[in-house]
Amino acid sequence: MNIIFISAELPYPDNSGGRIYTWERLKQLKKNGNNICLYTLVEENEFINLNVLNTVCVETNVYKREKSYIKAVLNINKPYSVISRFINKMYYDIKEKINHDNVELIIIDIPEMLMNCPFDNDICKVVTQHNIEYETFRSISENSNDIFKKIAYYFEYIKMKRFEERYYNNNLIQGCTFISNIEFKQFMSKFPNIDSVCVPQGYDVENSITSNTEFINKNIRNNIIFTGKMDYEPNIQAVKWFCKDILPLIKKEINDVKFYIVGKNPTNEVKGLANDSVIVTGKVASIKEYFNKTNLCVIPLKSGGGVKIKLFEALGNGKIVVTTSKGIEGTKFRNNKHILIKNGANEFAKACVDALNYPEKYCKIINNSLNLIKDNYSWNAIGECYNKFLNDLK
Repeated sequence: MNIIFISAELPYPDNSGGRIYTWERLKQLKKNGNNICLYTLVEENEFINLNVLNTVCVETNVYKREKSYIKAVLNINKPYSVISRFINKMYYDIKEKINHDNVELIIIDIPEMLMNCPFDNDICKVVTQHNIEYETFRSISENSNDIFKKIAYYFEYIKMKRFEERYYNNNLIQGCTFISNIEFKQFMSKFPNIDSVCVPQGYDVENSITSNTEFINKNIRNNIIFTGKMDYEPNIQAVKWFCKDILPLIKKEINDVKFYIVGKNPTNEVKGLANDSVIVTGKVASIKEYFNKTNLCVIPLKSGGGVKIKLFEALGNGKIVVTTSKGIEGTKFRNNKHILIKNGANEFAKACVDALNYPEKYCKIINNSLNLIKDNYSWNAIGECYNKFLNDLK
């Protein structure tokens, strides 16, 4: 098929969860013989590696995102997350492409990009739901301790819900794909008229890891890692909770513990957490270097949606993972079989202390999680499912 793919961020370099999911699906579309014309937003001063992008896409068109608060005020009925991603030139460039070429399918990679897609045509349109966007805003609002953020995210939730429902109820969208099976089922119960499927997050475990049963580094005892994009509010909430309520409990048992917050764009809030025990790295050249420093990864999420690539990265690298229930939503991972699920600060801290002191106890759990990833989340199997859904829909 000839496909227009509208992306909210540059899919390569694939250095965040959303980018990895987008880039891997683009590669699977290319592998199955589709011609992809990419329209994508870029951040200020972002490096654009066209040599790599054009190995997958037949055409790449980039546009700078305009985070204009004036635009948001003038469009008070629309969500800021939508208005700040609407680019007039992108819309008309896509319209021109549709008028002159045989476009068979349009993929809109997150609902916030819907305004960039022309709808005055009969081309099949599919929305990628990395999560149910308005539900994510609602959960961020509920779990925020900042009154201004609580109010702002609540209004964003209301506006985003109305915005999305307008498209789904008016038969403008023919298909939706979801990462999380839970969110897929929630959506289908509300919008049964839209063909939908769960296309899970994938992760290809290296053969060197699956064939090696010695995952635990016995020379590393007291390091903990959290990974993620550190200007994303659910990640900010997670590390703040860990540093305020969980880490002090761990330090009572293990005084020299180090907590590494690894991820790009740390906000001032996140940078302010740094001290002798907390290291905020910012963007790193290789996350592998930090996985090699530890046996334990934590995912203390309280809000957000979708399936977390940080979960697959940690488990796929043979790490013990302690997480809240939110961190494993929509996956097949089970408590005490593949992962440790703890929702309260005390029990979360106890699980971390035990994993740091006695990591050898968790070799079986690590093996179980690696086998589950290998059997259920390989990108080739996911790509076949994705391509079949799109072809059947068209």
